[in-house]
Amino acid sequence: MIRKCTEKDRTLLNDYLYQRKELNVFLISDIQNFGFNDENLEIFIDYDNKINTIYLKFFKNLCVVSYVNIINLEFIKQMVEKYSIIGISGEKSLINLIELENFKVSNFYFAALDKLNIEVDSSGVSEINLDELKEYLEISNKVFNSQSSFESAKAELEKNSKHIFVYKENGKIISGVSSSAESKELAILMGVFTIEGYRRKGLAQKCVSAICDKLIREGKTVCLFYDNPNAAKLYEKLGFKFKEYYSSLKKIN
Repeated sequence: MIRKCTEKDRTLLNDYLYQRKELNVFLISDIQNFGFNDENLEIFIDYDNKINTIYLKFFKNLCVVSYVNIINLEFIKQMVEKYSIIGISGEKSLINLIELENFKVSNFYFAALDKLNIEVDSSGVSEINLDELKEYLEISNKVFNSQSSFESAKAELEKNSKHIFVYKENGKIISGVSSSAESKELAILMGVFTIEGYRRKGLAQKCVSAICDKLIREGKTVCLFYDNPNAAKLYEKLGFKFKEYYSSLKKIN
């Protein structure tokens, strides 16, 4: 039976999610930072004397978790229709069970970092605020050919669950990285980029090292998804360790 969660379910959900807390960074953070009464967040569980599956909707994205690989495809289709979902994410084995028209799957490595292995000169890197968010998103969306939402990023910045570090040249953003889904003990890195013409100069490493240093000093484990073998070398050098395979379904425009 699938039902909507309320504040009364907080302990039940956390007990389940913290069994694999790093992999469930998105859900843990959203519950901690936004709670059960935020208009942009809804959480559902398939429950039969125990949790079979958790479905968390945040703006137009859906996260699914199930340690026994149980998926209700009809319920997901209803969620996609009702909330205009554009992205669905979860462990690879779980996402592979979901087949939807006009959605394309992407596979990632999932890694985590507790301590930086090397020191990197991060001179020139700075943290930006809400005033520069639109500029940052315009550049990163162009680099990744994506459609990251200003409203969801703004909501995270206002809840202090996102930070953005960039490298600028002549006032222009050249390279950058953001954190997301920050909780008291976890954070995830998103959208590491350097624009064309400035790559292979170590600028992305500067940005990643700077933001990781900040997050680790705050006592957080830094999580990361990646699919680029060249990028993997950078992350492994910094100290990231592979944990699991992860996948996402993105709606095709």
